[in-house]
Amino acid sequence: MSENPNDYSQFTEIQKMGRSMRIFGFARIGLILSSFLIMFIASSFVMQGINLETVEMEELGIALLAFMEQVWVQIYTYAFEAIVIAGLCFFVLKIYGVMKNYPEDQFLSKIFYFFLIGLIVAVVQFVGSIIMGNNIILIWIVLILNLAIPSLAIPGYMFMGRWSMVYEQQMGASFPILSSRVRRLMIGEILVLSGTVSSLFSILSGSIGTIGDFFAIFTIIGEIFVGSNLIRSGKLLELDTLPQVSSFPSEQPRTPTNQEYPEYKQPERLIPDEIYYCPSCGAKLESESQDFCIKCGRSIPKSEE
Repeated sequence: MSENPNDYSQFTEIQKMGRSMRIFGFARIGLILSSFLIMFIASSFVMQGINLETVEMEELGIALLAFMEQVWVQIYTYAFEAIVIAGLCFFVLKIYGVMKNYPEDQFLSKIFYFFLIGLIVAVVQFVGSIIMGNNIILIWIVLILNLAIPSLAIPGYMFMGRWSMVYEQQMGASFPILSSRVRRLMIGEILVLSGTVSSLFSILSGSIGTIGDFFAIFTIIGEIFVGSNLIRSGKLLELDTLPQVSSFPSEQPRTPTNQEYPEYKQPERLIPDEIYYCPSCGAKLESESQDFCIKCGRSIPKSEE
């Protein structure tokens, strides 16, 4: 059997969750790359024929904003955002599938509900960003929801890290890196949240208008960090060469009862306490009570008690 089977119908629920993590990771990487591309196009278009020595940075920022508000740019951006939301939806569905298989698990339900709420918030934020226009209330709602999305993902990955540690213990020493990857996911979401807070602060401080306002450096690093580790974590879970757990991953080992232990037996002595030899030829005797030596045929003297 290959490490990454192509027949999706043969996947276990955990393997399907791994596949969904990879898809979600590729979607997030695609969004950040598309954002770089559109900003490169916008910068190239706006800066044509502009003398950077005489132009004001505020004017440059206004020109960039005007370019970003074009219909084709908005459609392009929303298309990639929709792909990310679809990847998150697929991920949440597969978490639910694993949770159904292991209903007693103490972590999976928490993981599922955090990401489910995050999915709902992402959908509301996506719809709000499309229809907000110049509505100040909707703009602030969208900004607040942008903070809520990584804030919900952080505890989700925290519980996934705990789940993966127990999963590793049952999978054995050949599966030691999953929890490390999940911890990196949490760090990445913290970076995304920090970048979102920085962007919001730049808006409140009135410094909007530069390229840095569109993409804070922490958000860029965090998104790449999250996307790459989603892909790697998913690949680990997708492997089928490792033993599959027979019980739900966070189940504690059951203490065996007395009846489960094998019946105690007195160990047999393999070497006698003493070894006896023929005083004439030195051959080994079977016991002290032997009358004649089998090798030389002479009688064995008996010790006087």
